[in-house]
Amino acid sequence: MARKPDGSAATANRTQVRGSSLLLAGQAFGTTLNMVTQVLIVRALSKTEYGAFAYALSILTLAEVVTAFGLRGGISRVLPLYEERDDLARAAGTLALAFGVVVSIGTVVVLGVIAFSGEIAGGLPSEAEAPLLLSILIVLAPVQAIGSLLDATFAVFGLPRTIVMRRNVWMPLMRLAVVAVLLLTGGSAVLLAAGYLVTGALGLVVFGAALIPVLTHRAIWEYLRPGRLILPVKRVFTFSFPLLTNDLQSGLLAAAGGLLLGLLATSADVAEYRAVLPVAMVMIYVRISFGYLFTPMASRMIERGENDALSSLYWQTTAWTTVLAYPLVLTAAGLAGPVTVLLFGERYEDAAPVLAILAVSGFLTAATGPNNDVLVVFRRVRYVIVTNLCIAVLAIALTIALIPPFGAVGAAMAATLSQLVLTAAWQTGIARRTTVHAIDRRYLRVHAAVLGVSAVYAAISLAGPPLAVRILLTVAACLAVLWLSRGQLVIGDTFPELRRLPLVGRLAGRG
Repeated sequence: MARKPDGSAATANRTQVRGSSLLLAGQAFGTTLNMVTQVLIVRALSKTEYGAFAYALSILTLAEVVTAFGLRGGISRVLPLYEERDDLARAAGTLALAFGVVVSIGTVVVLGVIAFSGEIAGGLPSEAEAPLLLSILIVLAPVQAIGSLLDATFAVFGLPRTIVMRRNVWMPLMRLAVVAVLLLTGGSAVLLAAGYLVTGALGLVVFGAALIPVLTHRAIWEYLRPGRLILPVKRVFTFSFPLLTNDLQSGLLAAAGGLLLGLLATSADVAEYRAVLPVAMVMIYVRISFGYLFTPMASRMIERGENDALSSLYWQTTAWTTVLAYPLVLTAAGLAGPVTVLLFGERYEDAAPVLAILAVSGFLTAATGPNNDVLVVFRRVRYVIVTNLCIAVLAIALTIALIPPFGAVGAAMAATLSQLVLTAAWQTGIARRTTVHAIDRRYLRVHAAVLGVSAVYAAISLAGPPLAVRILLTVAACLAVLWLSRGQLVIGDTFPELRRLPLVGRLAGRG
């Protein structure tokens, strides 16, 4: 069994895992609603129309990254630093600078894309109304970017419940309501896009108002006025620019397949790729949920010189993200065919290999934890930027090379290969450029359990057992990994209330 971290490290680990688990539970609820919404959209629209909608969403993904300019991560790193120093003028300036820059860039992006919407969407069928779809959805870029800044601010102030309400309750429920209207009225993708925009903007109003009393309580609100706030431009952009390249690289890996399929293949290929992408992205949501609280906590630890506690926090976080993502990748990859047909119908049966390959890419992200966040909080700016640029070039080159012979499967292969190289680069950077241990022997058992159980699972699956047996095998494999990793997760210390439950108490540990 792993040696337990002591003192402040154990407290930080508990706070991180409990708060992140709340975010993950909210993410699970939101993802379920989003999955239902996705399935209904795919079934309601024709393959051509959905292909055009998905193509516009791919462009929206990249536009949102450009608009956000890495400032969500900048807030997560810089705002807690100034709070630790009780420098409220610069804390207020950090918020004013971040929100102001996003609004400015967002305005330019929206106007630019609308002006050239016909040229950008010109390769898709005219009956899909692609230019109009793109013109509506692109306005979501600044809306969603501002929403991510709100989430980052709530995370710094330790308010995971508010993040859950905005990201995982409000937005999924509102979008599901829009799809319900679409189904009842027999509307088109244009109605769907307009509904997404209206609900997103309304959410900003509601949760933007919720931030005001928080800032008032923290005594930051009174500094948010000319003459009192101080804009820490250099420090904010020092952290934000490498995070922008992080976001661009992540957005490119997610969107490049859909964009280049739209240019090099058909709208049907785009539809297949984008239909299964949200399912494969579920693993990444595990990593994102744990990352919200990790960065502010890591920033405070560096400010206090608590390097050993930070290393423990990183590996404890990674253990949890690995174990929690494992059932998802095993279901998506091991049962790709049945899952694809169940969700999207037989006309999307050919997308099953795409789902299986993308699921592996998502799991690589979750199984290595917040490694790029570690490099950012240690201010390894040049390494982060160069790595992201190299991976972006690699991803584009691989996607262009693999789409002509393999179509949507080739786009998925390119994303997974790029993610594998990126993961190796991040871990190398941690080993050579930070005080965090590249490998912590206390947590090797978690990854060894995943590899061993997966090897047995694959060997049995190759024999071609019936679907019922494969489902039982999947459940057994997930439980085996959880049982073998229970010591490293320190479940009983993190969630002591579980010790009182029958059966579960034995897994959590009695003390």
